[in-house]
Amino acid sequence: MDEQTALMCGVLELAASAPHDQLTPEQNRVAFEKNMRILKLIGGSFERVHSVEQLSIPGPVGAIACRLYRPGTGSGLPLVVYFHG
Repeated sequence: MDEQTALMCGVLELAASAPHDQLTPEQNRVAFEKNMRILKLIGGSFERVHSVEQLSIPGPVGAIACRLYRPGTGSGLPLVVYFHG
Protein backbone atom coordinates (compact mmCIF):
# COMPACT_ATOMS: atom_id res chain seq x y z
CA MET A 1 0.00 0.00 0.00
CA ASP A 2 1.41 3.42 -0.87
CA GLU A 3 2.03 6.06 1.79
CA GLN A 4 -0.96 8.26 0.97
CA THR A 5 -3.42 5.35 0.96
CA ALA A 6 -2.02 3.96 4.22
CA LEU A 7 -2.32 7.41 5.83
CA MET A 8 -5.92 7.81 4.68
CA CYS A 9 -6.85 4.33 5.94
CA GLY A 10 -5.30 5.13 9.33
CA VAL A 11 -7.21 8.41 9.58
CA LEU A 12 -10.47 6.71 8.68
CA GLU A 13 -9.90 3.96 11.23
CA LEU A 14 -9.10 6.42 14.03
CA ALA A 15 -11.88 8.88 13.23
CA ALA A 16 -14.67 6.40 12.48
CA SER A 17 -17.69 6.82 14.73
CA ALA A 18 -19.61 4.00 13.04
CA PRO A 19 -19.21 1.78 9.98
CA HIS A 20 -20.15 3.59 6.75
CA ASP A 21 -22.99 1.18 6.03
CA GLN A 22 -24.64 2.22 9.31
CA LEU A 23 -24.59 5.95 8.49
CA THR A 24 -26.91 7.96 6.27
CA PRO A 25 -25.47 9.46 3.09
CA GLU A 26 -25.43 12.89 4.77
CA GLN A 27 -23.61 11.53 7.84
CA ASN A 28 -21.05 9.87 5.53
CA ARG A 29 -20.49 13.18 3.68
CA VAL A 30 -19.91 15.02 6.97
CA ALA A 31 -17.52 12.29 8.17
CA PHE A 32 -15.61 12.37 4.87
CA GLU A 33 -15.16 16.16 5.03
CA LYS A 34 -13.96 15.89 8.64
CA ASN A 35 -11.52 13.13 7.74
CA MET A 36 -10.12 15.10 4.80
CA ARG A 37 -9.52 18.13 7.06
CA ILE A 38 -7.68 15.88 9.53
CA LEU A 39 -5.61 14.31 6.74
CA LYS A 40 -4.59 17.73 5.42
CA LEU A 41 -3.61 18.87 8.93
CA ILE A 42 -1.35 15.88 9.50
CA GLY A 43 0.43 16.38 6.22
CA GLY A 44 -1.25 14.17 3.68
CA SER A 45 -0.15 14.74 0.12
CA PHE A 46 -2.68 15.51 -2.58
CA GLU A 47 -2.26 15.45 -6.33
CA ARG A 48 -2.58 18.87 -7.89
CA VAL A 49 -4.87 19.15 -10.89
CA HIS A 50 -5.11 21.86 -13.51
CA SER A 51 -8.91 22.04 -13.47
CA VAL A 52 -12.05 20.31 -12.21
CA GLU A 53 -15.26 20.55 -14.21
CA GLN A 54 -18.70 19.56 -12.85
CA LEU A 55 -20.64 17.72 -15.57
CA SER A 56 -23.68 15.51 -15.96
CA ILE A 57 -24.33 12.64 -18.31
CA PRO A 58 -27.69 11.14 -19.26
CA GLY A 59 -28.69 8.13 -17.21
CA PRO A 60 -31.56 5.65 -17.40
CA VAL A 61 -33.68 7.65 -14.90
CA GLY A 62 -32.16 11.12 -15.22
CA ALA A 63 -28.89 12.97 -15.18
CA ILE A 64 -25.86 11.47 -13.43
CA ALA A 65 -23.43 13.95 -11.85
CA CYS A 66 -19.77 13.50 -12.77
CA ARG A 67 -16.48 15.38 -12.59
CA LEU A 68 -13.72 15.81 -15.12
CA TYR A 69 -10.27 16.28 -13.58
CA ARG A 70 -7.58 17.58 -15.94
CA PRO A 71 -3.95 17.23 -14.91
CA GLY A 72 -2.77 19.80 -17.45
CA THR A 73 -3.60 21.66 -20.63
CA GLY A 74 -1.87 19.37 -23.14
CA SER A 75 -3.47 16.95 -25.54
CA GLY A 76 -3.13 13.18 -25.43
CA LEU A 77 -3.63 13.04 -21.66
CA PRO A 78 -4.51 9.70 -20.04
CA LEU A 79 -8.09 8.84 -19.11
CA VAL A 80 -9.34 6.95 -16.06
CA VAL A 81 -13.04 6.26 -15.62
CA TYR A 82 -14.08 5.47 -12.05
CA PHE A 83 -17.62 4.28 -11.32
CA HIS A 84 -18.83 4.49 -7.73
CA GLY A 85 -22.20 3.81 -6.26
